[in-house]
Amino acid sequence: MASAGEMAQCDNCARLEIEAPALDAVLESVPDLVLIQDAQGRYLYVSPAITRYLDQDRAALIGHTWQELGFPATTMESVDAARARVLTTGQPLIEEFALDTPDGYRRFEYSLSPVRGAEGHTEAVIAIVRDITQRQLEQAERNLLLERVTLEGRRAEQAAAEASRRASELDAVIDALDDAVNVYSTDGTLVRANPASIAMFGFDSSGMKREALMERLRLRHPDGRLYTLAEIPSSRALKGEPVRRERVLFTDGNGREHIALVSMTPLRQDGRVTGAVSIWQDITDLEQAVADLDGERRRLQAVVQQMPAALLFTDASGKVVMMNDLARHILEISSETTTPEVSQLVRYPQRWLRPDGQPLHTEEHPVLRALLKGEVITGEEATLLRADGSQRILVVSARPIQDRKGRVLAAVATFADITEQRTAERERDAARQEALEAERERKRFYREAIRAITHYRFCL
Repeated sequence: MASAGEMAQCDNCARLEIEAPALDAVLESVPDLVLIQDAQGRYLYVSPAITRYLDQDRAALIGHTWQELGFPATTMESVDAARARVLTTGQPLIEEFALDTPDGYRRFEYSLSPVRGAEGHTEAVIAIVRDITQRQLEQAERNLLLERVTLEGRRAEQAAAEASRRASELDAVIDALDDAVNVYSTDGTLVRANPASIAMFGFDSSGMKREALMERLRLRHPDGRLYTLAEIPSSRALKGEPVRRERVLFTDGNGREHIALVSMTPLRQDGRVTGAVSIWQDITDLEQAVADLDGERRRLQAVVQQMPAALLFTDASGKVVMMNDLARHILEISSETTTPEVSQLVRYPQRWLRPDGQPLHTEEHPVLRALLKGEVITGEEATLLRADGSQRILVVSARPIQDRKGRVLAAVATFADITEQRTAERERDAARQEALEAERERKRFYREAIRAITHYRFCL
């Protein structure tokens, strides 16, 4: 005789068998899988969607458990445990599981709800299984996209912060420059002038048009001609032409005249000129210093030419940078000859000899000792064998020119020709020696005469 549970089970099966066609009609177009299991885990109903996941006829599932049907235990045990909790608690729940299907690995979400009998007891569990594989993939893609958007946003924020930092640094650098810096927009308006520009021009040129600035500064060519609007560096730069260190004369806001080297570079974006930046270097003081230095050099050359001694200057590399005509004459260097290196003056074919007649080696020459070793040489004699075979006796003095740290920057040397003096001294010495010899001969003669007279008297 059947138990009450089995009889209820039979009643449920019979009722579901009657209602199955109606359920199929309702669930035919529903993509979710609907399953009904009794308390023992036997399938009482399986919706038509099962055919998308199993190759078996769904009628073969009715009345069997998952163990009998050979479903994978790794998946079904967790589902069975969830079904048992619903039977025990009477409360619905939602879980997930994964299953390897003919379409590949799929992820499912299932909701379990109790089916109560006439007395309110849970007699079965209805499961609605939904394939959430695509939803999870889409969610993963959305999450990935969100991460990318977030990352790009952070990168954009970092780039903006970096751009702001660099802009601040660039502003600080521009403001700290000693040269005037001006930035022009595409229409030729000055949009930025650094403090050096304001100080150089004598006014703040920000907001001015280039033609107004040209007239205000009275921009002129080095020969004094006024610039036209098309000729000024800013107009050319805004047409894409770089300008490199162009000499420009101008008058500042206080009426002072200036000379500047102007460089301009077009600013481009996507190949289009979007503005220009100019750098003005005021060389007025430098030009004046160069002019003053040139005047000093000319005065020095005049003094050097009038000196009674041969004189030459060398730079640190040993190149002779200045020498007077007397030095050229003594050293046999014509005025048309390019100023030579010092080493060329103290070696063959002009031979230098020591006072004892031995060769004076190149590195022993006073000029090179002063230049290379920093020695101070005063009044050293040397003999110069000239190209025509004659000899000149010179007194050479040399001294290094050093900076505050003792580094040799240049050297100066003088050559005094004492050949005639030495010749006169030799002639004087020879005459003195001749006079001494004559005196000795006279004394010898007198001695001989006295001795002869004395001998003669003795003989008498």
